[in-house]
Parts: sequence; structure tokens; C-alpha cells
Amino acid sequence: MAKLPNGCTIEKVKDSRGKILAYELRQGDRHWNAPTEAEALAQREADIQRACEECNSPIVLESPTDDPTELLCGFRVLGAWRYSLIRKEIARTDKKLECHGGYGEYKTRAECERHMRIDAARLAVRIGPFAEGCEVLADGLDYLDRSASEVEDFRDQRCHVAFCQADAMARGKGLADDVPMSPASQYRDEAIGIERKRIHDVYMALRSASTYRYNVAESFRQGRLVSR
Repeated sequence: MAKLPNGCTIEKVKDSRGKILAYELRQGDRHWNAPTEAEALAQREADIQRACEECNSPIVLESPTDDPTELLCGFRVLGAWRYSLIRKEIARTDKKLECHGGYGEYKTRAECERHMRIDAARLAVRIGPFAEGCEVLADGLDYLDRSASEVEDFRDQRCHVAFCQADAMARGKGLADDVPMSPASQYRDEAIGIERKRIHDVYMALRSASTYRYNVAESFRQGRLVSR
């Protein structure tokens, strides 16, 4: 059984002969019925998403930068959703956010949140010093969320991490990077290719599987499916 969200229970609905007819997911006075556990969870997520679409409350993520006074905040202004790095004292009060122009122009809250998370994940990548092997200190995957992100976002983020690590290595090695197809460029391209190959099977499996059963971020990190 997939790990259930906090406050949820799931029961089998059976007929008089004991045959399972459906699964009923309950949370408070809400319930969702579906042929499988995964589909019941998916129905709940869809309802949450619809509720989010109908509200105009800001989307707030912890800042992916090293500045502890910032938050990444998505907000609606002039009929469109935008996001920007905003000081905590502004984002966490009722002060207007319209003065912060923001990035992008998204039609829906969900679309804005997805792009916010992709951007935050990229900004959150941290690579250690060359002298210590350019270890990946932070890969940013924790900013991606299965209810707001696509499997492709996790794959692309891992490829971005490979690029960042290879770039740090190339600079540490002193590889030339002044023309197209330079040694440094080829080094980065090769690293991305190796990472794509490493995570290919996980990516293909998660595209066709119920992601509710798996820890998507950890599956991409390890290059194998990791259950919740």
C-alpha cells in the first residue's frame, strides 16, 4: 500500500462474496471511491488542485538562495500569476505584492507553481569545491512536488545537476571554454549524456506508473525505483 497523506484512511469496499469492488479513501468528512488505491489518491490530489485553482492565495516556497531573509512567492496580479523572490516580512503579511513585478505570466496558479518549483530547484543546486571532488551538496529535487511537478521536471533537474557538477569540474581542470564544442562544452555534454542514461529506466517507469507508490526524488537520485 502506498503511504497515505496525514489524516487519511483507506478501506476496501467489498460485495457479499468478499470481492473487492472499490477502494474508499477518507479524510475527515470527505471521501473518494476508485477501482484502485492509486486512483483514489489521484482523485484527492485532483480535488486539491481544483481548490487551489479557485483561490488567489499566494504560493510561498522557502528561498533556494543563500539569503535567509527571502522567500520565493507566487502571486496574482492583473489577472495573471507571477513569482519573485520577496522579503519574508512582505510575503508573510497582508501587504500588497503587486509592486514586485515578478517573473513569467501564467494563466493558472498550478502553472505558476510548477515553474516556480522548477526555477527554485535550479537555484538550489550546490556543488562542493574542486579540491574535494565537486561533490553535489544539494540537488534541488526537494523543491519538486509530485502534485505540482511532472516526471520530466525531475529528469531535467538531474540533468541540470550533472551540468553544474561537470561545469565545476571543467573549470577546476582549467579546460578551455571559449568556443563552441570546446573541451569544457564537450565535458559537460558527456556528463549530461551519462546522467540521462543512468536515469532513463526510472524515467520511463515513472511515466507509466502511479507516482504515489514511489519516492520520485529518491528514485531519480538512486537510479532505481524507491517505494514510499
